[in-house]
Amino acid sequence: MAGQLHVYFLPVGQGDATAIRCPDGSLNLYDWGSNTASRKNFWAAKELRCYLKGSIGDITSIVVTHHHCDHYNLLPDTLNEPRELEKLKNIYISCKEANMKSALTDWVKKINDFRTDENRNLKKTEQHELMKVELINDGEPCGPIKTKAGVEHKSCGQIDLCSEKTVDVYVDVLAANMGGACTDGSHLNEASIVTKITFEKISILLSGDFEDPTPTEDAKYHQWAMSDYYNNDDTKPDLKSTIYHAAHHGATYRANKEVWLKGIAPKAVVSSGDPHYHYGHPRCKLFDPRLKNVKSLCQHDASCPKGSKKQNTYTCGDENGPSEIKDNKLAIYTTVFYITAPKKEPERHLNLIDVAITKSTVAGNAGSWTITPTVVKKIPKGKKKKATPSP
Repeated sequence: MAGQLHVYFLPVGQGDATAIRCPDGSLNLYDWGSNTASRKNFWAAKELRCYLKGSIGDITSIVVTHHHCDHYNLLPDTLNEPRELEKLKNIYISCKEANMKSALTDWVKKINDFRTDENRNLKKTEQHELMKVELINDGEPCGPIKTKAGVEHKSCGQIDLCSEKTVDVYVDVLAANMGGACTDGSHLNEASIVTKITFEKISILLSGDFEDPTPTEDAKYHQWAMSDYYNNDDTKPDLKSTIYHAAHHGATYRANKEVWLKGIAPKAVVSSGDPHYHYGHPRCKLFDPRLKNVKSLCQHDASCPKGSKKQNTYTCGDENGPSEIKDNKLAIYTTVFYITAPKKEPERHLNLIDVAITKSTVAGNAGSWTITPTVVKKIPKGKKKKATPSP
């Protein structure tokens, strides 16, 4: 819809797949991977391709936050027809092209080989540009970087996701390529691209698997540096965001520390993951006590915006115990939940979560936002279910 920005979080299990529909009509993908083999009822390439039916030709940019397969492995099979990708300009990655895995480099090559073959029969003015692999800060660490002397900041710049220049959608990269991942391949999660999308003074923070190198809560590493730097200077982008997509699928060992959550102070949180999978994501500890202590989440029937739909329960996991079903009075949304306690082979309920930001009709006023979770199933026989929100 004109004047709206939609961000769709899709139920792919222990991974992330997010579709961003801009007010100008362009479509962008932000991470696109998972459906582990042992969890076959989550969406995989077949379901994602059906979901995107009629919209693949609108895709202009893709962001892969870091080089773990649960953030990119579904791209080649979902977007397997280069002819359909005429508008796809670039793919943003963390680190450098040398860090890309073969599945991703082979897919980019397939698209560019097709365009090169097509160009041989076209005039120069009609030829397709090759898809570009775009690096954040040339693959070097950027954002607030902790040093012996304090915190040093290197700008990461912006990402061009919403292409229409007259639309006030700002996509700021707050951090990328942290830690040693880009040089020695260690701690890839630390290198995740952290992005803040702002439209009409409403913002969404997307952070891949961003985390610290240590689980120590009071250690002054990346999360502390980000919160301290961005929230103490009005001339910089603010870490504080309206909606937060929980880092690392809601993990709490090195990710989602309380100092980080307080810096974000979200009114709503969305998490991917599968609490019945052996990682137990999202972790119960994320919601209670960490987000409970932050006290920023809006409460349904009280402080959440009109039009937002409630997710009545959520399911969370633990490192050493079974997953739990929790009553949900706050703006907590998960891409999978259970109605009854999980068994060996539980019946999962898959959630497609639509965050919609709408432009204000009054000049100068902030826009409005809503979140709508929709229970979806595997899509049979290549047909899109009518009840599934479309990108």
